[in-house]
Amino acid sequence: LDSPYGGTLFGVTPISDNNVLTYGLQGNVWLTANRGRSWVKIPSKLTRGINDGTVLADGTVVLVTNAGGILTSRDGGQSFSLRYLPGRRSISAVLPRDAGGILVAGQGGL
Repeated sequence: LDSPYGGTLFGVTPISDNNVLTYGLQGNVWLTANRGRSWVKIPSKLTRGINDGTVLADGTVVLVTNAGGILTSRDGGQSFSLRYLPGRRSISAVLPRDAGGILVAGQGGL
């Protein structure tokens, strides 16, 4: 499996049998639709790192950043919208919760 990016990547999130996202430093997000044979860079509008990701039961992809940002995609990771959690400077991890919610951990606790 060839890496799509020569820099640091922090995580890999499977979206479906063939589709996988990888992400890391400087807002880099890469998507494969063929189990890693080729990759497409996905614009994130970020310059900070993306730390973790998950997929919710409804198929929404969620990525979290070390700047307190949450990226969401409703099209299988092909595009993302960004919002910030008030008072959060860094988010290290994300897990899906019941009813489509998420649990985040990082600077400041849960």
